[in-house]
Amino acid sequence: MDLTYMQPSPRGSAAFAGRVYGSTPTPNDFAHNYRTQFLNMGLNINLAAAPGAHLGVGRRARASVPWKDALMTVSVLDPDGTPVDNSLAGAFSSGVLVAGPRGRVTIRPFGLAGHQLVGGYWSNKERLRIDQDPSNIALFLAESRFPRLNDRARCSDASSSDSSRSCSCPCSRSKTKDYTWTVYYNFDQYLWNPGQR
Repeated sequence: MDLTYMQPSPRGSAAFAGRVYGSTPTPNDFAHNYRTQFLNMGLNINLAAAPGAHLGVGRRARASVPWKDALMTVSVLDPDGTPVDNSLAGAFSSGVLVAGPRGRVTIRPFGLAGHQLVGGYWSNKERLRIDQDPSNIALFLAESRFPRLNDRARCSDASSSDSSRSCSCPCSRSKTKDYTWTVYYNFDQYLWNPGQR
């Protein structure tokens, strides 16, 4: 699901390319690795992220100004990434998905470690809008997810002059949007840590 090649450069920055797993949780000290930390699904999957395994490139840079241990990441990904397709033919054919810039800052109030993170996503891939007629959702599922259940002959053209044709599903056009975006915030903070000095 996730295989990237990274090339470090001076001053703590690095460029990477490969397959990026879009549901990778946002790193924090408590819940980003279900093998060693919390098993709660809500803490281990970033619900604001773009699910899938995307081909893409990116850059990660560590900065010391204005905050020490600040980490910035930005990447450009193929919005149609799937874990079963490794072909580069058709990559980025339906647009781009820009992940970031994502900034993570380490803070230490009262000497206890914590992190603040702000990130976002933007894509110009055409997608279905949320405010749909509920019958459009059924039509979308029939056409894209269950093609054997879809009978295109019975629902081809609502303006057809053939009145004997029965249309069992709505023929309204689905509403789409040519861009999507999201912004998210994440933090972790120790309130008490007996092992920390």
